[in-house]
Amino acid sequence: MGFDGSLPVAGMDAKRSGRSLLSALRREEAQWETWMERGLRKGVGLVTPAERDRAILWMTTVANGLGLAPDISPAAAMIVDYALSASGVQNKYVCCMALSSLYTATKMLEEPEAVPPVSAYVKQSKCLFSVQELIRMERVVLQLLDWHLDFVTPYTFVELVLSMKFDQGACVPIAKRLSPLLNALCASHLLLTTYRPSALAYAALSLALQSSTSPKRWFQLDATLSRILNVPPEKAASCKQRVLCALANGHALLTNDVLVPFSLVVDEAIVPRLGRKRRRQRSRLLSQCFEKSSNGGTVQDGCDTQEDDVLGSIDHLYRTAAMTSA
Repeated sequence: MGFDGSLPVAGMDAKRSGRSLLSALRREEAQWETWMERGLRKGVGLVTPAERDRAILWMTTVANGLGLAPDISPAAAMIVDYALSASGVQNKYVCCMALSSLYTATKMLEEPEAVPPVSAYVKQSKCLFSVQELIRMERVVLQLLDWHLDFVTPYTFVELVLSMKFDQGACVPIAKRLSPLLNALCASHLLLTTYRPSALAYAALSLALQSSTSPKRWFQLDATLSRILNVPPEKAASCKQRVLCALANGHALLTNDVLVPFSLVVDEAIVPRLGRKRRRQRSRLLSQCFEKSSNGGTVQDGCDTQEDDVLGSIDHLYRTAAMTSA
């Protein structure tokens, strides 16, 4: 979710960047306090954290099948979580709630002409819900949330950080390639109730950079990211460790900046065979863009005259990013 519905372009002044980030962190603070006060409702037959996670993973596969934008699934997951904290929901309704939340998030974030008809969600989900049931559930969720849908998600902060580092054209493919990792984080109730969205965004960006750059350079970039997102060092370290454990439990890993299932690692056609020299070149292009802006350089200039090469290299680096919901 963006702050004003779109990515701010690179080169905006430092004051505006700071105000946008501060606004997001303040919204996150209020959002977090409300969520922590309520928590997931407990009771016989009510949705459990494990059932919630399975429903979010399933919802993500539906979103992928519909070709929805990468910010929609995290927004839908947040809608589900707040609805579950607002009222006890029987576990038999959780998938219907997830699907209706996906439809709501799409309408909230996309232009009207880009929103698939509700029947497309029913067809893509291959479930037994009717269009009428989905619309009815949407109304229930909106009433539970009092029509308040302006949530921040890990994607919100990833989007903002990238917009501070790259121009708008480069932000979109990078965020899209990070979306499998962000979707995996949003499918973990434990992570979302332990770490704030800004901390999870930090972990996602930090781990992606760590897997593609030298240790010395990564430490510098990591420190910059934690400062930008206001994540304390001890919280940053524990968050990254928990995220890695979650990826391992989900049978996925980061390798050469690509999120792939463990089951596919043995498949030589899936794991990219990047030579050491070429991998260093791509890593350097990515990290230089971060370093340039953190040292006061303008993002509009990108990496000097190599902006197109940077975008092409980053896009290729993330090209095989994939995540299964198994």
